[in-house]
Parts: sequence; C-alpha cells; structure tokens
Amino acid sequence: MKYRIQKRAILLSAILGLLPAASHSQTLSFSPAGVLIFKGDFRYRHDYSKEENSVQRDRDRFRVRLNITAAVHENVNFIAGLATGINNSPISEIQDMTGGFSKKQIWLDLAYIDWTTPITGLKVQGGKVKNPFYTVARNQLIWDTDLNPEGLAFQYSGTSKPMGFFVNCAFFDVEERPTAKDSYFLGGQIGLKPVNPAGDITLGASFYDYLNSRGFPTFYDPAKSYGNSVDAGKLYLFDYRLAEVFGEIATTKFGFPLGIQADYVTNTAPDVKAGQGYFAGISLGKTAKPGSWALRIQYRKLEKDAVIGVFTDSEFAGSGTDNKGWVFGADYQAARNITACLGFYKNQKGLANGPDFTRLDLDLTFNF
Repeated sequence: MKYRIQKRAILLSAILGLLPAASHSQTLSFSPAGVLIFKGDFRYRHDYSKEENSVQRDRDRFRVRLNITAAVHENVNFIAGLATGINNSPISEIQDMTGGFSKKQIWLDLAYIDWTTPITGLKVQGGKVKNPFYTVARNQLIWDTDLNPEGLAFQYSGTSKPMGFFVNCAFFDVEERPTAKDSYFLGGQIGLKPVNPAGDITLGASFYDYLNSRGFPTFYDPAKSYGNSVDAGKLYLFDYRLAEVFGEIATTKFGFPLGIQADYVTNTAPDVKAGQGYFAGISLGKTAKPGSWALRIQYRKLEKDAVIGVFTDSEFAGSGTDNKGWVFGADYQAARNITACLGFYKNQKGLANGPDFTRLDLDLTFNF
C-alpha cells in the first residue's frame, strides 16, 4: 500500500509542479460560452472469416463513434466519446448486425482532460485517453488501435535542428483488486525525426512494464488466455516488460508516396522463452483528396508472450498472440468524407503448426 501511494504521489507532484508556471506565465480564463466541437464516424463492414477445420462466418457489422471536445479553460479541453462495441471489449468498437433487430449497446469510449501546458511542446492528459504512444503505420503488434487506456499520459515534442524529437510516457491503471496487489502500466518512449530532403524518417525505442502480472489473472477476462502462457488457474506465468524499437521511411522521391515500416518487440522479463514479435510493412499512395488511393502489404509474427494478448490486434488471426501471417489492404477516398477500404488477412493461429485463418473485410466509412 505504501509503495502504491508513493507512486501516485510522485506522478501528482510532477503535474502540480507545472501549475505555478502556468499561473505566472499566463492567465487561464474560463470560457462561459463553452465552445464545443463535435465529430464522429460511421463504418459499415462486411466481414468474411474462415478458420481451418471450422465453420465459415459471414457477418454484416457496423461501428459508430461520437466525440465531443469542450473548452474548459484556456489551453484546457475536456474530451468525451461514445462508441458501439460487443461485451465491453477494450479492443473492439464493432457491432454485429444480429439478435433479431435488438437494440445495440453504447459504451463510454473516451473521457479525459487535455492540457497544453505553458512548457512549449508538452501536453498532459488524464482519464480514459487515446493511446499516447507512437506506432509506425498504425500497426497493431502491441496494441489494437481501438484500445483507450486509463490513467495519466505525457507527450513532449520539439526540434533541435537538424533533428526533431518526441518523448511519450504514461502511468495507467490496469486492474484494481480489493484483496490483492493492483496491476499497473508504466511506459516510456523516445523518437527521432532527422531532417532529410529525400523524405521523412522516424526512429524510436520504447519500454513498457506491466507491474504485477505474473501470478495474477489475465486482464479483462480471467477465463481466457488470449494466447499468453497461463497456469491451470488461468494466471499469467510471466511478467511483461516489453522493449520495442521501430522505424519508418516516407518519401515521394519516386513520384508517388512510398512508405517502409518496421517494428520489433521483445519481452525482457525472466524465464520467457517465446517473447518476440516483429512487424514489417510497405505502403504505396495516400488517401487525401477524392480519387486518391493507398495500398499496403504487411507481415507479422507474434510469439506467445511477446505482448499482453488481450490488448493486441482484434482482427489478425482472430486476436491474441501466438500467430503469424500477411495483411493486404487497399483504401480509396471516394469523396471528401467517405472512404472505402479492403483488408485481406492470410494468417496462421498457433506458430507450432496451428490452423490457417483467413479474413476479408470490406468497409465503407463516413466521417462527420
């Protein structure tokens, strides 16, 4: 208990230490008008999936997200979001069209304060926040893009010519347990963006630590392992201390947008035997204006204990760890706020001669 209180005190002190600078450098004025910004999106999907030796599934599905940003003070906003989803999953906002025309559930997806501090380049967020860590090509090796963690996040970016850089760190509450130790997440990331006339380059490294995972129930749903190694009681066999390195190059040197991306993660906790994962991708084109397009080819391999299984990609190989395979995608900007997307997955569930898994997603997304 003492250690838990100390950690929270350190984090709160770091935030409160910035407040005097705010009061002396500027006057934060409340906006009685309560300026509001509203946005959202609707996605219609047809989802075909087939696991070897299992029944083929054809589903029509949809996603709705509604977000509002409210001005609280100068440089302080409150952001809230609602979204569809199934069974309160932390990594999916998709809703199946089924259930005899039954009503569909709406969940609280985001709820946080966003403070642009007086320190140039520093932003602080607290609550149920968007994932603050940078991922190349929005790949989902470590986290699904729908995951919105809960706690405190700090993001800092700046330039020291000829180098741009960014630093992200966070403290998240994962599981609070009344009669046992709580599970937390501590993470830090640093990235560099060298100035290069031939294109944009991003290089970075991260370290993520899930405190109190070994010997505790799997996160979110204690009845499932999500590919991770567990004992007979579904308790994690290992800790998860993840070291990540990543990089990407984006250029138009050849007359069209070209991107090359790579990401590698390893679980550095003791005794882990299957704790590595990697991602490699190539992208062509970019959806920006009506009539524009983009293509992507990606390969991924994720061993059993490379990452926390419940938080990784919900679509690749049916979700979880212990898998590998290809992803092919195509996007077309049909109109200013309308995008058509195709995603084809050719994966293997289980690295030791597991069954093949095939998925085809056809999406039409409307932004507003």
